[in-house]
Amino acid sequence: MMRSKFFGTIALALFPSAWAAAQVTTPPVGIGRFSDASVRNVYGLPQNLIVDSNTLGSFDAASFSDHAGLLAANGHIQLVQPDFTVVGEYDSAESNVLLNVDAGPDSAIAWLPASQSLVHWDGTQFIATAVNGLDPSLRATAVRVQHRRKAQLLLVDSGGSVFEAGISLKTGDVLSLRVLPGVYGNAFWQGSDVLFEDASGLERMTSDGSVQTIGATAQDASFSRISSSWILVTSSSQGRTWALHIGGGDVSLSELPAVPSQVSQ
Repeated sequence: MMRSKFFGTIALALFPSAWAAAQVTTPPVGIGRFSDASVRNVYGLPQNLIVDSNTLGSFDAASFSDHAGLLAANGHIQLVQPDFTVVGEYDSAESNVLLNVDAGPDSAIAWLPASQSLVHWDGTQFIATAVNGLDPSLRATAVRVQHRRKAQLLLVDSGGSVFEAGISLKTGDVLSLRVLPGVYGNAFWQGSDVLFEDASGLERMTSDGSVQTIGATAQDASFSRISSSWILVTSSSQGRTWALHIGGGDVSLSELPAVPSQVSQ
């Protein structure tokens, strides 16, 4: 398979050295996109996290698992390995894309709202599928590959109600659409859990329907994946960011320090 160069704003060689430096002192947590559009390493321990002063580039969207990453800038989507080697690329002509990768490269998927299309990695290339019959007034807040032939979207309507849609990756047909009772706003998946906000704060709904209040954040929180067990929670109105860890029986919410002012050229 041909590998191409990473299109970020810094040299590729910086990433392994920055990551190695982080590992010497504190454990790596993940890679996230912050409110200034910079993508940076996060490392440390719960309640004591550090945001790297070096940036890995500027992007419109990003999603990372422990095994792969998706990046988008000016409509150009790249699937990368943990060392930022580019595995695949796709030109979408859309800047407002929604990305997710939650396991290996085969879990990489993007939602293109303007064209109402899904773009997923089939193991060798990106495949685009136009979605048929989805109400365009519903706004997608999360996307994922359920299995090789089916994707899922979390969608919110103008009243804040959340719906889960199942979509065929082969035909683009909507296979199912159901409301998620008790879930509101910018919902997001972490495994079988659904994350969202209500008046009590950040909530976690488990597969059995029980709801756990994790902590107070803000009423405009958005979510993005920074590793397989860590989620970045961002409030644009408050200018605050948290890292949420769910895994191994642990649930912890840690507020992150402000993005460092130092930016690598």
